[in-house]
Amino acid sequence: MRRMFNAVLHPQTLKYVPQFPGSMAAAPDRMKRWFAQKWVLDNIIRVIGVEWDQGRIAYSISIAGSADGTVELRQVASRVRRWSDIHREYLKVAMRKEKLAKASEEEGHYVTSREHYFWASIFYAFATWPIHDDNHPNLVMCHERKNHCYDKVIRYAPHPMERVEIPFEGKSIAAILHKPSGSEGRKLPWVISIPGMDVFKELMHPLYGDKFLERGFGVLSVDGPGIGESLNPKRKIPLTEDNFAKAGRACIDYLKTRKDVDPENICVYGVSMGSFWAVQVASYNNEQLRATAVSMPCFEPGHKTLLNSASPSFKMRYMFMTNIYDEKEFDAFASKLSVKGLGRKITKPFMIVAGEDDELAPITDAYAFFEELAGPKKMLTYEGEIHALPNVYWLHIVADFLHDRVSGKPMTSDSIYVDTMGREVPGWTPFKPSI
Repeated sequence: MRRMFNAVLHPQTLKYVPQFPGSMAAAPDRMKRWFAQKWVLDNIIRVIGVEWDQGRIAYSISIAGSADGTVELRQVASRVRRWSDIHREYLKVAMRKEKLAKASEEEGHYVTSREHYFWASIFYAFATWPIHDDNHPNLVMCHERKNHCYDKVIRYAPHPMERVEIPFEGKSIAAILHKPSGSEGRKLPWVISIPGMDVFKELMHPLYGDKFLERGFGVLSVDGPGIGESLNPKRKIPLTEDNFAKAGRACIDYLKTRKDVDPENICVYGVSMGSFWAVQVASYNNEQLRATAVSMPCFEPGHKTLLNSASPSFKMRYMFMTNIYDEKEFDAFASKLSVKGLGRKITKPFMIVAGEDDELAPITDAYAFFEELAGPKKMLTYEGEIHALPNVYWLHIVADFLHDRVSGKPMTSDSIYVDTMGREVPGWTPFKPSI
């Protein structure tokens, strides 16, 4: 019989040390469907692999803008056969990347070093994703190693970067600030960048070819409540029904203290579940923003499909994000999550990029929100596309939209259906034939 264990990383030697669990409670019984379907989930992972719930390898490479992590991503994919493998395998490749980074750094190969440190930080963050327990022996360590590696990225980065702490409700929100090269002494338009529930601030913006920096934006990439570093037990800022809106206000207030910020041109960008939080930020701070753009919208009331029909890992993660471990209490909390009524408060330009066959959030709810928006608006719905929009250049689309808005370019409101040949059907709704 195979004995199950967790692993502790010794930070000085970077040795992988197996440790059998003592009082570490994964609490599988906190969610009925997780407990009942765990054997199904493990068998699905065994057949499909680590991308059973969404194409995380593809989107990791596309968002990160670098293929240097491909080898390790494929190694993880080849070795993961069940849920319990995910943390261990990501931890192993993170350790390997950090060793490579340190060796390159000692040789004075700083470009190589920053690439390895970048991916090491990403893999340490991925290693935290399957953890739903504040007492897990590796959780704090992974956050700390991630930060150590990313501090090296900042040191050797090809464009100006800063680590910033934004005061918020007696604690602080962790963020990474990016500026385009050659922008010293200029006031810039800025984008507050909001990740989804499976992503984090380090992954949102690459070392090279960032779509926003290339268009002259500064970027504030934020681990808001319940995301990324906010789940480090040493910081823990759980997600509540509406605290992301207030976190957005804190980010705006912080940006307005900087001399390199054009306060009239602050925008918001959200991806996946970050689209939901971006709506909260935009509605709560409407007068202080120039425009908002979202992709992979999650606008279903109560996120019913995501939490009750999709992989049970989504609900387990969301419960951990909120620090609510009683399922009935969480269900009551989730039932109140809605964008209904918020669109009427948004009078600034808003864009939605969505997939027609989104398996995590019905397109009809995205369109209902689009209809409710009070200001200039544009919605692009792509034929047959799923949640992750794997065949859509959505980063270019949202970056161009926001750039046009800060440039003062006029826009026409419309809902457009884009078929697989790139043909556009204006005036589209989910309730009439697409072609």
